[in-house]
Amino acid sequence: MESITGTDLLIFFGFGLAILTISILAVLFEESDKTIGRLPFLGWMAALLLLPGIGKLAGGIFAGLAVSLALTYPVMQRYVQRARDAGMSKTIAFLSIIPLVSLITSLILLIAPGVSARISSEAPAVFSNAG
Repeated sequence: MESITGTDLLIFFGFGLAILTISILAVLFEESDKTIGRLPFLGWMAALLLLPGIGKLAGGIFAGLAVSLALTYPVMQRYVQRARDAGMSKTIAFLSIIPLVSLITSLILLIAPGVSARISSEAPAVFSNAG
């Protein structure tokens, strides 16, 4: 097992800072009216958990970090879109940048019904009785 050098620590710190910066920018600049449902959001969360590990296995730790870096912007946009669908503000997406808090915010966004689900449950039933 090789030891971690100062250069390795500097690279890890750089990746961490880049991921933090990209996360903040993604939340700030997501201004579209798009929403995303619970199932697609679950798919993005699974990708965020699985793909960096696969990248690490395929090409080492730096490949895993590079995959994490590439996934950061679209995943944070999906946080904002899911929060919008659940009727929440961007604040929950900002909270998801904090490591352990992100588990709680992800669960909240996965459980919260979307706007389309609320509209369909509040809509009056229309019966068509041909006869």
